[in-house]
Amino acid sequence: MLSDAGIERVEVEFLSDWWAPGERGRRAETVAQELFEAAAELGSPLVKLGATLHPDYPREPRPLNWQLAEGLATAAGHAEQFNLDLAFEALSGSHVESVSEIVDIVDLASAANTGIVLDLFHMARAGESISGDPKQLRGSRLLMVELGDAPRLENGKVGDRCLPGEGDLDIEGFISAVLHLGWDGWWGVEIISEALRQLPIVDGLTRVREGILRAFPT
Repeated sequence: MLSDAGIERVEVEFLSDWWAPGERGRRAETVAQELFEAAAELGSPLVKLGATLHPDYPREPRPLNWQLAEGLATAAGHAEQFNLDLAFEALSGSHVESVSEIVDIVDLASAANTGIVLDLFHMARAGESISGDPKQLRGSRLLMVELGDAPRLENGKVGDRCLPGEGDLDIEGFISAVLHLGWDGWWGVEIISEALRQLPIVDGLTRVREGILRAFPT
């Protein structure tokens, strides 16, 4: 179906609990095996992961960075058997919400097939920005870039995603900074929006595409 639709790039997600001990860790290993097999079959160069919260949180303490790094290194060894990279994404409302934390963990893991995701929406929610200076990433490999938009609420927080160009996020500035980092890969567009779901497919895709393309330098 992907081939018939002319899809050229496939990315597989989402792995969590890769650092966890006991039964949760064993379940994560099973999921990882399934995702890695699927990624290899579909021709994806990577699998995305993050540190989502378990239902027991906050009773369950946040994993320490060295625990996350240890788990990441183990997962990377597993992914290496499938010639896959692991792309680590900071997620608002997770154990790891900022890119700076991810850079620390990836650095500690010291696995050649790990790298980071830059997602404009989650960075905005974490109050982070990209300067365009490679030193900010401290040598971490940039594996994925995701664009999106959202309104800024009266309390200063970032609201839910909306169609590109209809929110308040600085998509143009983000793209410019990422280009200065030397990025020449694919640009993901992540729109998880009830407004988009209500639109006819062609209408929705057209508005998303046009909104994103307006943000790119001519």
